[in-house]
Amino acid sequence: MPDNSKSSNKKAKYPPRKNKKSKYSELQAIPSGLNQSLTSPRALFYKELLGEPRLLKDYSALPSEANNPTLLKICKTENVGPFRVTGLKPAVDSLKEVMNEVEKTYPDLVGRLNNVGMRVVRYISGTTTLSNHSWGAAIDLYVDGVKDEQRDDKILHGLALIAPIFNKHGWYSGAGYKPKKLKNGKLKSNEDSMHFEVSLEKLQDWAKLGYLGPDAQKYALKNETIKLMNVKKTTKIKEELTASTFFRQSPKQANNTIAPKELPQSNFFRAPLPRRPSESWPNWFGRKTKSWARTAGTWFR
Repeated sequence: MPDNSKSSNKKAKYPPRKNKKSKYSELQAIPSGLNQSLTSPRALFYKELLGEPRLLKDYSALPSEANNPTLLKICKTENVGPFRVTGLKPAVDSLKEVMNEVEKTYPDLVGRLNNVGMRVVRYISGTTTLSNHSWGAAIDLYVDGVKDEQRDDKILHGLALIAPIFNKHGWYSGAGYKPKKLKNGKLKSNEDSMHFEVSLEKLQDWAKLGYLGPDAQKYALKNETIKLMNVKKTTKIKEELTASTFFRQSPKQANNTIAPKELPQSNFFRAPLPRRPSESWPNWFGRKTKSWARTAGTWFR
């Protein structure tokens, strides 16, 4: 009989994912300081950058698979450590780096992680807006098979530990979503701690480098040029406004701008200086003069 002792003695790289709870699947408060200098990209940005995930905008039966050839060309399926995912090529590579760092930092946690798909064309829960999962740039994670419920303003301990690592690699954590304002003025929690997505800043960098295809690169470079032009235009306007600040000041501010002692004064019934912009006639006529001259100035109001 063949000897299977060698194969049976091989240990799996990660322990089997059982639903046995641990400290990593316990709820805690959301830590502060998440998503510093990172922005969550909107679906409209993805559409302009990569196009629709499905041809002919066919979203009648969701969730479904993406079928846009342009999008499929820049996607791949690969093992990232504790699980296998399908998504944007640079996003998959980045996720692999994240999981490698998680394994080094929390070796007993990485094997407890699982996901529910990376590239899945579907709507955001409770809306008709496409989720960022539709383009393969987001992932939802479980810990010990436990799902982190949305909108409870809590986070699983394991997800709280790895959220800063995701941020470090340019991923935005759904735990930092701002609450939505309802029509009645009240705020509704929008927290989604199990959700991690590639940030807007990271996507723009990848697009400029050509990692998301030539069309996306052209779009990103064009937007960058427009942005620089707008910055220059805004700077020029600010400089012009700063130069003309004196002419938009109130009389009191204008009086403080120029030292009165440096101005030639006169007590006669003639204006000692040209009237300053927005300065009242009495103040102009009787500025720095004797009381009788100030009174006389009111005659010409």
